[in-house]
Amino acid sequence: MINDQTILTNIRTSIFAIIFMVAFFPLLPFPALAIDYLMMLKKTGACPNCELEGVDLKGAMLVNADLSGAKMWDADLKWADLSGANLSAVQLQRADMEKARLINTNLENAKLRYADAEKSNFTAANMNHADLREVDFENSRLRGAILDNADLRSANFRRADLTRASMQNAKARDADFERAKMTNALLTGTDFRDINLNRSDLSNAYAAGGRFERAQMRRVNLTGANLTGANLTNVRMDITNVRHADFKDAILVGLITDDKTKEYFERAKNVPTGTVAKKKKSGGLCTSELSVCKGNLENALEKKQLFSDRWSAIVKKEMEYKQTIRKWKLEASRNAEYKQLYNDAIAQNTGLQDQEKARKTEDEQKDVTNTYLAAELGLMAEDLGIISENYPHDYWVNVWTHLRNVVDRLG
Repeated sequence: MINDQTILTNIRTSIFAIIFMVAFFPLLPFPALAIDYLMMLKKTGACPNCELEGVDLKGAMLVNADLSGAKMWDADLKWADLSGANLSAVQLQRADMEKARLINTNLENAKLRYADAEKSNFTAANMNHADLREVDFENSRLRGAILDNADLRSANFRRADLTRASMQNAKARDADFERAKMTNALLTGTDFRDINLNRSDLSNAYAAGGRFERAQMRRVNLTGANLTGANLTNVRMDITNVRHADFKDAILVGLITDDKTKEYFERAKNVPTGTVAKKKKSGGLCTSELSVCKGNLENALEKKQLFSDRWSAIVKKEMEYKQTIRKWKLEASRNAEYKQLYNDAIAQNTGLQDQEKARKTEDEQKDVTNTYLAAELGLMAEDLGIISENYPHDYWVNVWTHLRNVVDRLG
């Protein structure tokens, strides 16, 4: 049971606590606001371990800045220049880094999960041990970048440039590298299981000990690549160029491929015996008795000759057609040229103009004469009594005119 003494004690304690808070509250250390951190970053170019969640640094010039250990979740770094900056252990989850510049930037142990880094420049950036899961690097430049031991699972590297990049012992399972360029890349021990490498370029890449189980590798360029000891179990290869690639001690169990890739394998190095079926040679026509073989051979030769004759006839017709077309074009060109020259000559010479007028007058007179003769022929036919209902006067006029036209064209 609570007595009066206990109640008074509690009241005194509460009053003392209130007096203490009022007296000493302004002296307690409070975390700085984001604006204070930004002012520090602007003034000194450094803000390690700062809390900058959701900060807007769009287009900011942060070259050689020190943001190591900073918390920058959901930050907007679009178009920002962080070249040479120290971003080790920085937290950039879900950050917008589209078209940002991070050349020679230190991102060791950084966390960028779900970040959007599309079309960004990470040339020679250090991302050793970085968490890059599900980051969008599509169309980005990562030439010479260091991604050793990085976590790249489910990341998007479509059309990314990873020339001479180092990805040793990285985890890239389920990542998308379609059409990525990884020439001369260092991929020792990298986990590429269930990855999409379709149409990518891994020429001269060093992928010894890499894991490629169930990877999609259609139309991949593996020319000169080193796949010593790599695991390619159940990999899909269609029209994949493996010429001069080294498959020493590689595991090729369950390899799914086409005849074109098998032809390329014939020019690869150290392919394990029996793992890739060579292209079977055709049994030809002689697969049974000699008489059947002879008949098949004669039939094949007959069909070959028939095809050859038809093909020759088609080629000959095509040649004739092309020659005819060229002839017509030449004649049309010459006629047009002569007609133009004739008209120019008439326009420039008064005498030729008079001759042209006389020729036209003569043609008109011929037309009158023809009409007159046709009329005469009609009258003569009428006099001879050969005009009837079926052959009236106009019929003979038309007949005569038609005949004169034919004679003119032939003459």
